[in-house]
Amino acid sequence: MNEEEQHFGLTGTCSFCGDASVAHWTQRKTVEVCRECAETVLPVVIADAVISSDPAHHAERSLERVTSAYWKAVAGAVVRARDDRRSVAGEARE
Repeated sequence: MNEEEQHFGLTGTCSFCGDASVAHWTQRKTVEVCRECAETVLPVVIADAVISSDPAHHAERSLERVTSAYWKAVAGAVVRARDDRRSVAGEARE
């Protein structure tokens, strides 16, 4: 178990299906997710949470917010991946 896994209490298991996780989110609790569940389960959870109070009012606005948050997260993930590759390349040169 690496330092990050110990710090966040990661199990390496998707919280939804039990397959190997590829990402996690930690707030009060840690949620781990595989790619399949990220694409198929998380959107359902989001929709259920948003629609639970007022479907007609919240659906369109929430889609805008989710889409905006998604693209910001993609940009951040691309930067982190680039930085990770640079870090690994720098360590290889040493």
